[in-house]
Amino acid sequence: MKNFFKMVFAVIVGLLCSFFVFLFIMIGLAAGSGDKKSTIVQKNSILELNLDREIADVVVDNPLKNFSVFNPSISQNEQIGLFELQKTIEKAKEDKNIAGIYLKTDGISAGISTLFEIKRILEDFKKSGKFIIAYTEGQSQGSYLINTAADKIYMNPVGGMELKGFGSEIMYFKGLLDKLGVEPMIFYAGEFKSATEPFRATKMSEENRVQMTALLDDIYGNYLLSVAKSRKMTIERLRQIIDNLEAFEADNAVKIGLIDGLKYYDEINQELMKKAGLKKEKDLKLTAYNDYKVKLEDASKGDKVAVVFAQGDIVDGKGEPGEIGGLAYAETLKEIREDEHVKAVVIRVNSPGGSAYASEQIWRELSLIRAKKIPIVISMGDYAASGGYYIAAPGDYIFADENTITGSIGVFGMMFNTEKLFRDKAGITFDRVKTAPYADFGTGNRPWDEREKEVVTNSINKTYSTFKSKVANGRKLPMSKVDSIARGRVWSGNDAKYLGLIDAYGNLDKAIAKAKELAKNKNLGNNYYPKAQSFFETIIADFTQTKTERHIKAVLGDQYELYKTFTYFKSIKGPQARMPFILNISE
Repeated sequence: MKNFFKMVFAVIVGLLCSFFVFLFIMIGLAAGSGDKKSTIVQKNSILELNLDREIADVVVDNPLKNFSVFNPSISQNEQIGLFELQKTIEKAKEDKNIAGIYLKTDGISAGISTLFEIKRILEDFKKSGKFIIAYTEGQSQGSYLINTAADKIYMNPVGGMELKGFGSEIMYFKGLLDKLGVEPMIFYAGEFKSATEPFRATKMSEENRVQMTALLDDIYGNYLLSVAKSRKMTIERLRQIIDNLEAFEADNAVKIGLIDGLKYYDEINQELMKKAGLKKEKDLKLTAYNDYKVKLEDASKGDKVAVVFAQGDIVDGKGEPGEIGGLAYAETLKEIREDEHVKAVVIRVNSPGGSAYASEQIWRELSLIRAKKIPIVISMGDYAASGGYYIAAPGDYIFADENTITGSIGVFGMMFNTEKLFRDKAGITFDRVKTAPYADFGTGNRPWDEREKEVVTNSINKTYSTFKSKVANGRKLPMSKVDSIARGRVWSGNDAKYLGLIDAYGNLDKAIAKAKELAKNKNLGNNYYPKAQSFFETIIADFTQTKTERHIKAVLGDQYELYKTFTYFKSIKGPQARMPFILNISE
């Protein structure tokens, strides 16, 4: 028996040793593959810009991306970072060996401000005199917006266009909850704060309809203006085309001037050869984006601007990759505050909001940075709404896009009473003993009395007042003005500028330049935050939540946002500062 246990122990030790040897070999391979030499670009090369995935503000480098054994889905779900994309196109603009860009946007997923920003970047590239040829099998409204920056837009003969105007459809759950016997207990401040509306109504409130209509009209107007200008047609004619669905068929899209021709892939190669001045197809050199792209890298040691990317939902605790964890970001900002070489801070906000408590943690650290007379400049992306605007409020100067969804200054809280569901549908009942009348305060297994509702209502109202005061102080606006533009209402960037919620239109580069101006040092380098995870942290994260999220997203497709919304409301705790919807025209 003793020999048996010795053998078992030896096998276990051997397996563990083998595992760690294998792991370190994989680490070496992954690290080695990440150190590949930069691609040599030959004369008359064409940058192949395939934007067939999600565009995020920034993509944190994943040490596992070059070794898919750890997770085969990594390469399939890799994002493109907007600011890496910008720097890459700027590099191509100055590169004498790059003759032009071959643009492909099928499958792009991006927010409205991001789409407009990509178009502006491409239009700037064309100032070099180099060409852009766009080719697509089928175009969404978002992909078409980007494609209009090209000199020529070609589509596969059997492709199609989806130009139909903007709309927003909301699913309402109240009827389902009534049938199930689930009572939502909802508390909110601001009549436009419609995030909880799907659980307390069966259709849009008049306030929500007003704000949604105004927002869509504003952004749609910007879209029509941009496309019409690029395609050299009137806004009235473009609106007529969309209203009558004239562009759905590829051949008709050519006739009415929205695209320049129908071609197969081999014909596109001929077009690219012609533009690059090549005679033989074997001389056609396409340089892939991933082989050419520029990475955002920290400046060398010395005085610097700290550029912090805050993208995703705002959540309590550390948060997962793609989220703004209140604790994690507070720690990062504390580190920045204590770094004597940081002379200015830029916060890139791209968030629909979330936990009011997490937002407050981040706000506090920003206020401490501001107290040290370190200038803070905010750059807002697709969204800086609710909690996203909460953390923008301390900024000395705020930039946004004309289409940035801004504001939603309001607060809500929600719980579900499932007592009737369990009793009537499952035969489950609850009983309890208590040492105080409200020892079970917060339970979802019984109705709340008036005192409990009063306590939560007071908490929501107090958080709302705190939110408004932070906006008033940060933006130097009278409280009466803040109260009139708050109330949970979302605004476009155009309206936000008029109302004083932002200072100017501009991208991240303008925000960084402004930060250096306020710091009175235009020679500051840029350091980027948060920092990438270590190899082992990435392995742990990738095999837990992030892997699960990727799988769910792959299965649900277009319904993924609905799933996220439902799970979010199911898990919320405490007051929430979150906008009521996500607007995406690229899919």
